[in-house]
Amino acid sequence: MNATATQLRRALGIAERIEELENELRETLSVASNGNGLSATGRKIAAHRAATATEDLGQGLAPAVVNVLRKAGKSLRVSEILAGLLESGYKFTSKKPRNVLSARIYKLRGVKKVGGGLFTTTAK
Repeated sequence: MNATATQLRRALGIAERIEELENELRETLSVASNGNGLSATGRKIAAHRAATATEDLGQGLAPAVVNVLRKAGKSLRVSEILAGLLESGYKFTSKKPRNVLSARIYKLRGVKKVGGGLFTTTAK
């Protein structure tokens, strides 16, 4: 199945929204785990839920890509970044992670294209 440009833009928007929601969930759960106004039992339950949820979610795509690029210490191609992500245990929800990464990498915070199909990190 070949996706149209419109379908790819829509998929990109959905993937970005998912990452925003994951980050929002992490923030919400970290506030809840502080337990303001909760009983001791409530604080324990909130802390457990927050820890479990953030373990399941892992980190977002942008920080994961930046970590792969930092670890490599050089500019990498999308296929090399994908291999590094999978090796580090990053979980994609898509059946075609290369397509997702290829579409999203241009907008990821902390990543820039340096030419010739290579990407590097802007973070030091």
